[in-house]
Amino acid sequence: MEVRIKEETIPAKTYTVTEYVAKDGKIFNTKEQCQHHEQIIDFENTPLIKNSIQTYTFGTDYQEDCGATLYYINDEEDIHNLVPYSYSYVNGETDFNEHGAGWYICYCVDGGDYADSYYLYHYDTYLNSIKDGLRHYEEKNLRAMMEIYSKQ
Repeated sequence: MEVRIKEETIPAKTYTVTEYVAKDGKIFNTKEQCQHHEQIIDFENTPLIKNSIQTYTFGTDYQEDCGATLYYINDEEDIHNLVPYSYSYVNGETDFNEHGAGWYICYCVDGGDYADSYYLYHYDTYLNSIKDGLRHYEEKNLRAMMEIYSKQ
């Protein structure tokens, strides 16, 4: 962080202005705002975030597609690093203890009038649940079609 102190002159008055300049050149009036901005910059430049993939969930009967992010999670510290930046996975669901390091899909389901639900699932587990759901969907519809066909 760079701190600039400069004098400015207005006719008949001179005053001192302190600006806080973040690493990326953005200027702030307070030290706290500048520090917070730099923490976000540092976080966004971590491998966890730089190597993340923006994607979406696969909609089901109960929810629509929604935005999601794929992260390569190495350890619980990575999960806790997401918490201060609007990812409240501490209060949500995760299967990290079951699978350990690997790719995880992270998404939020809007709770409407209630609290949103946050999820962090191992990507292979998430894909398998979609495949199982699709298989059940196909089987259910095939049974219904065969029942109608057999009555004709």
